[in-house]
Amino acid sequence: MDKDTQTSFIPKSVLSRNTEVIPHTVSLTTVVSVLVFILAFALWGGTYAYKRLLDRSINAPCTDSSLAGIGAQSCGLQASITRARQDLDQATTIYLKRLNDKLLIGQDLANTHRTLLPVFTMLEELTLPSVYYTRFSLVADAATIEGRASSYEDIAVQTQIFARDQGRIKSFIFSDLDLDGFGNVIFKLVLNVEPEVTSYSRTLSANPNTIASPTTP
Repeated sequence: MDKDTQTSFIPKSVLSRNTEVIPHTVSLTTVVSVLVFILAFALWGGTYAYKRLLDRSINAPCTDSSLAGIGAQSCGLQASITRARQDLDQATTIYLKRLNDKLLIGQDLANTHRTLLPVFTMLEELTLPSVYYTRFSLVADAATIEGRASSYEDIAVQTQIFARDQGRIKSFIFSDLDLDGFGNVIFKLVLNVEPEVTSYSRTLSANPNTIASPTTP
């Protein structure tokens, strides 16, 4: 055997290994969590931007836009209200106050004013054809009436008719009954009506088409 010949069992080349790439999978829970986070962040950002915009539209001070060629002022809601209050001058305030006082006086006069029209209408509805009146006067809500009837029986029937109408008639008294030269019964009637009957404001509310009617101060 040749002594110069060397035998080696160590391989001259390095053996290559086959490396396997393991794929990484993303779970569905992770994807959903990321989407929810993105959506929540977008909603928060939109809400914050809307709040800033709303706050600016309400509390923004007046800015002169003449530099931009517009020639007007842009004001927020609060500043616009403040400017409107400042523009309401003292003369306008005095005028509105006087107008309000006049309206209150007119309303008070309408509430205390009396009208005779409902009394005449009531007597027309309730009076018998055989009874007629010759004199009429009204003081407050008491009417003093003089008249004639064909007989005493007519006075009795008229009394019953007045007694049934308790919604408008508070009280009534027939007095001074006597006969005239033609056999008719003359009488005097004191008729007290409810205050609502002669109220001008109530009459006007019930019949708004009434333009003019007999009234009493």
